[in-house]
Amino acid sequence: MIALVWATIFQPFIMNIKELLLLHHTHTDIGYTHPQPVIWELHNRYLDEALDLCEQTAGWPEPCRMKWTCEVTGTFLHWLENAPEAQVRRLHALVRHGQISFGAMQFHWMLPLPRDLFIESLRSVQIIRERFGAPVSVAIQHDVNGIPWSAVDVLNDAGIPHLLMGINIHMGGFPLQRLAIFRWAGPLLGNGDVGVVLASLPPERQTFYIGKSGFWTRAPNNTKVINVARVELDIPSLRGASCRQEQDLAQAEVCGTFSKVRLTVRTQSWVDATRIFCWRN
Repeated sequence: MIALVWATIFQPFIMNIKELLLLHHTHTDIGYTHPQPVIWELHNRYLDEALDLCEQTAGWPEPCRMKWTCEVTGTFLHWLENAPEAQVRRLHALVRHGQISFGAMQFHWMLPLPRDLFIESLRSVQIIRERFGAPVSVAIQHDVNGIPWSAVDVLNDAGIPHLLMGINIHMGGFPLQRLAIFRWAGPLLGNGDVGVVLASLPPERQTFYIGKSGFWTRAPNNTKVINVARVELDIPSLRGASCRQEQDLAQAEVCGTFSKVRLTVRTQSWVDATRIFCWRN
């Protein structure tokens, strides 16, 4: 998996990607690719091999060292229950050395997961923090489209400020045409029923593409949310302005700052829980 850290300040039609992060991990599918007992054994082997590779590169310059992320806590705790004490000590040393990290989710949850079960599933995060001193600050929800409605509050309360997601294109898809990584400039808004993609460029014409969770295409291998409407915000005086868009997951909103010489425009966008769409400046 490749995660992108991109500059939030950019000139019109220029996307300045500052850093590419390679996330070494194994995706967790329980019962899809192999029977469940085989999956558990494979994940045990993957982590054992990761320990070997991390130790082999421990003396290298920091950017060159092998680093491994346990995608979910469920498979890691299974390894922990069965691993010899010597293996656990090796892992602990590599955690302290910054070469082993952990995603916060127990597994990749489907949307109907009740809030109380979601909270219970995060108890393993505290176990890992206390036993190994790992921060566990990122939740990884991969190959399942969307997250349970309660996720933002529950993750925030558990001290997990970041969420990394990967879309399953076979059971769902992108609300619009898939964007290339060097042109991606679309923060997301939504309330579980209405979803909005905000196209920030050009800055003088902000475009909000609106989709509805119940409206999907049925094209083979191209299932996606249908774009049912769009709202355009025209501010001609912002032509050539710099733009900064910040997506605040905790507040479920996007805040924008547009600057040009002595002119500054600030925007705040969100999808209300009981209304269709909200915007103000």
